[in-house]
Order: sequence, then structure tokens, then C-alpha cells
Amino acid sequence: MSDSAAVQNHLAHHPDELVSQLCEWLAIPSVSAVSGHNADCRRAAEWARAFLADAGFDAQLVETKGHPIIEASWLGARGAPTVLVYGHYDVQPPRSARSLDDAGVRADGAAGQALRPGRRTTRGSSSRTCSRRRRG
Repeated sequence: MSDSAAVQNHLAHHPDELVSQLCEWLAIPSVSAVSGHNADCRRAAEWARAFLADAGFDAQLVETKGHPIIEASWLGARGAPTVLVYGHYDVQPPRSARSLDDAGVRADGAAGQALRPGRRTTRGSSSRTCSRRRRG
């Protein structure tokens, strides 16, 4: 079985587990612009690092002057193109209490989940600042 087929097979056979893990991560209120959430930002970074390590990546936290970054690599496909995924695990504070409710974040800044038929939304669950690039 190819790596791609193995990933697709895993996704198909473990959807509830994977959604549960994603919701666990998204529930961490990693509001980077609020110093009261510094520990939450670290916890979100540590969660992501552990998730990637459990998935077989060589993953580590890299300390910075601000919040840590996560660096992970998997070099198991010799000769294959390199894929770089850049993203972030933090969220920005909402502009209003209404946007808190719409985004699934409680007024105290903690992440929650807004459940809608067939969808879960929470602050930080998607971003327009994330990009993907392929080299090679």
C-alpha cells in the first residue's frame, strides 16, 4: 500500500478519533496577543508537536523571543518532492463579543466549539494566512 493510500485509509477508518483530537487542540485558547494566554500558547504548541511526533514526524519545539515554533520533518520518501507547510497555532483576540459567539470562543477568551449541523467551528480552526508551497 502506498503512503498516500495508507493515509487515506487511516482517515476513512478513524474519523471520530481524528475530529476529537482536532477539537481537543482547538479548545486550547492560544490567544498570542494576550499575555494571560502565554501558557495556553505553549500548551497548544506542545500539543501540536506531540501530535506530529505520534504521526511519525521528527518534531521539536524551537524557542524564540516570543512563543515557540514547531519544526517537524519526515524524510521517509527518498527522491520525492519537498513539501513545506507553514501555518500557525495561535489566534488573535476577537474584535467584539459577537464575534466571540460566532467563532466559538467564550467571552472570557477561552475557546469553545460552535456546533452546527455537519460542522464544528471555533476560533483558529481556519485561517487565510496559512499557505502551502511545493518545491522540487
